[in-house]
Amino acid sequence: MTSQTTKPRTLTNSTTLKHNTKRHERLSLLRELRQATKAHETDVWERLSDIKNTRSKELKAMLRKSLKARQGPRCCYCKRWLLNSAHASPIEHILPRHYYPQFALRARNLAIACNDCNALKTDDDWGSFGPHLSYPSPSAMIFFHPRYHSYDEHVRYLRIETNRQELVTYQGLTPQGRHLCSELLSKVVGKQNLRRNYPQLTHWLQTIDEFDTEHQSQPRPALEVFREAMDKILAERLHDSDKASAFWLLPDRM
Repeated sequence: MTSQTTKPRTLTNSTTLKHNTKRHERLSLLRELRQATKAHETDVWERLSDIKNTRSKELKAMLRKSLKARQGPRCCYCKRWLLNSAHASPIEHILPRHYYPQFALRARNLAIACNDCNALKTDDDWGSFGPHLSYPSPSAMIFFHPRYHSYDEHVRYLRIETNRQELVTYQGLTPQGRHLCSELLSKVVGKQNLRRNYPQLTHWLQTIDEFDTEHQSQPRPALEVFREAMDKILAERLHDSDKASAFWLLPDRM
């Protein structure tokens, strides 16, 4: 007769207790942060992003995973594929937390964007709603809201790639879609143009992307400082250039 090997009951109980303790700690932190948002405290996201705090790190990772599962593996704005890295798929605050700290943890205000869209949008307040106790309704959104609007109804895009060439075009189909094209997507396309025109810049950015694709890559403060400096330079170049030169529109009928 063959006897089955079972785990000692004490070991199983210990594992369950440890799991429940971690879950309780995460829930406690979430409740604490939610109370802070109701008080309009401005450092809520910084506390959640504290890499030295295990509870914060785990809670933010779970939040990103949940958002990505709901949204899919593409950027909420430009629809490019997201890299499998926290650094390359930042959590986007649709209404910027700088102006709306009370919505920093509101589920309908969160989405996953690519690094380019997140960096180029920065703290732009597209809604200019002012003080709000409750989150604005869909009817109040004069801009594209990835949690409220269907992308296909507002924006049409085309991406063609070969070994050495890439063509990306966006067309706004509605006022919200046209706003997204003029305020963000034109900058994304312009950034791609700058990369193509400056080979050394492309090399540097590819190096950063290689770091980002490392599995479970750890935060690198120096790398983030370099990335922010590069994004600032690119933003200045895009601001100085003509948006139309960096943006292709598809014909009205395809």
